[in-house]
Amino acid sequence: MTTEIKKRPDEVLIIAIYHFIEAAMLLFGLLAIGLAGFAILFAATNEPSIIIPLGFLTVGAMFLVLLAVVNVVVGWGLLRMQNWARWAAIVLSVFRLPNFPIGTVIGGLIIYYLVQDKARVQFETT
Repeated sequence: MTTEIKKRPDEVLIIAIYHFIEAAMLLFGLLAIGLAGFAILFAATNEPSIIIPLGFLTVGAMFLVLLAVVNVVVGWGLLRMQNWARWAAIVLSVFRLPNFPIGTVIGGLIIYYLVQDKARVQFETT
């Protein structure tokens, strides 16, 4: 039984690394939310209205964790040349387009590369 090993294009490796870096930045945001939560707790220990800001922080933290996990999964899928990961990276890049100017440029470049026939064929043949 022979397994054919296909070379992963450098562009795909760069896009996957970008997703891992994005996940790390989201986790740093999660750390900031955690620190803000502790600051709120220490500032207002006997305040019943503390539930509202902590609730918002919790929802924000859950969103950041979900987004970080999605970025890691997509990055891993890209490294394994999975076609679903190509589509997921395109969708994530569409959501990054409003983040002008850097998100627009990076998201646009990722979309441009991943929708080309060359990239489509490479992902579908693995």
